[in-house]
Amino acid sequence: MVTLFCGHPLLLLPHLRKIALKSVEYQLLTLGKYPILGVQLIGYFPLSVTQYPVTLPTDKSKSIISSETLKALKFRWLGFPFLSQFIFVLFLILASLTSMEPSYKKANMDRYSNLSSDFVIITAVSMCCTGNAVVNRVYGLLTVRKTLKVWQVHCHLLQQVHRIWNDEGILTKLKESARRHFFRSGLLLLLPGIMIALSDYIFVNLLSISKKNIIGEMVQRRDILLLMGALFWLYFSYANIFLSGWITFYIKLYNLVLCGILRNIKNFEDAKILDEVSSVYDVLIELVSVFNDSLGARLFVEVAVNIAWTLGCTYFSFVCWKIDELGGTCTNMLAAFLAMRTLYIYGNECENLEQSRVELVTKLSQIGAHNFDEVQDKKVQCLTRKVINCKLWINPGNFFVLNRSFVLSILSVLMTILIVMAQFRDSDELNGLSGAEGDFCNCSNFTSLSYLDVLAQLIRTIYATDYSIPMVRRTYPIMVKGIFN
Repeated sequence: MVTLFCGHPLLLLPHLRKIALKSVEYQLLTLGKYPILGVQLIGYFPLSVTQYPVTLPTDKSKSIISSETLKALKFRWLGFPFLSQFIFVLFLILASLTSMEPSYKKANMDRYSNLSSDFVIITAVSMCCTGNAVVNRVYGLLTVRKTLKVWQVHCHLLQQVHRIWNDEGILTKLKESARRHFFRSGLLLLLPGIMIALSDYIFVNLLSISKKNIIGEMVQRRDILLLMGALFWLYFSYANIFLSGWITFYIKLYNLVLCGILRNIKNFEDAKILDEVSSVYDVLIELVSVFNDSLGARLFVEVAVNIAWTLGCTYFSFVCWKIDELGGTCTNMLAAFLAMRTLYIYGNECENLEQSRVELVTKLSQIGAHNFDEVQDKKVQCLTRKVINCKLWINPGNFFVLNRSFVLSILSVLMTILIVMAQFRDSDELNGLSGAEGDFCNCSNFTSLSYLDVLAQLIRTIYATDYSIPMVRRTYPIMVKGIFN
């Protein structure tokens, strides 16, 4: 008897390589239980985790069905991930068609449509987030084979270097990290919903310092169908944060392999380990390349959508505050915080991977102090050069390198854009005062001069941005100065 990878006692028979690969998949599915559950709940991942017994071949061309079970990802038409989302989308379409009545056309959105700037921005943000949610569901269904192929490639490559990363302590940390991310995301996702439900009671009934929010007015008028549509839209937009758990799970796996390499380097006793570490790092380079090729474009879209969501929600938190709707202010600030947290998670996981690589370079440099012969010394130098030159960068769509520095630079740019948008809205509001009251959208009150002013401010901001610093860092004081010059 022999224990094969996952702790399953299996007979030492020929053709166990396939079973070994499936055992690695079992282990990875156990580690990724919560990230997979998160994307299944929001409909982005129509694959199901299935269990099946292990079939062992014998010398007599027969097979033995073991009592042990393994896990695998498969697509099933009758599986819960596919059926639940199909029923959900069908119900949403029927509810939307039923609720489209003339009485709902204008009254509910008047406060946000009196200004052309508010109307354009809320339309753009709504279409961006809703379109992203719908496209992600359709994309997940149309790319089932591609998703399975990427998963199987990861299982195959990780099986080759299984000895390096198969450490109980490291695996436990990864599993706890994935579980903690899932439950924190779920808890934070409840906060905007709780704020929507309680804001009218707190700010209107108890404190009497705010107007009712849109959801509260729908409940008061008993617009049940429109209320359901609004809640569905909130689900579509907010639940997107669970996708970050699935994407960063792959990055955590790469960091897991690096931690295994570091563990072997720290316990360095024999120069033979250098050859194994070199081959493992080659596999790690291939894993990162597969990720950038298969998920890089999707990660780029995620970063762009979260930037738009942060910008739009922060802008409308100011708008709600200006029209004395404190419930909407708090809700939008919480939604902006969710998007900013998602951006930070992406950047933080990529930064952790890069820091582990830098730590590996440091450890390899310290190994050079050992008394090696000429051949062993060349191996150390070759491995060190490989780790230094072959960086494990996550490149979303090959447009930029994602890390914490990039995310922090985005925040300064967002602050600048918010200042420009606030000036844009103020000029819109001043020009709108001369128009007829009650107009749905006072676009005719806008002069070409205000557009040119905003365009000039944007050009000065871009011109004042310092692009000479690596990782495209922006300096916030220079950009603010560029706006008011």
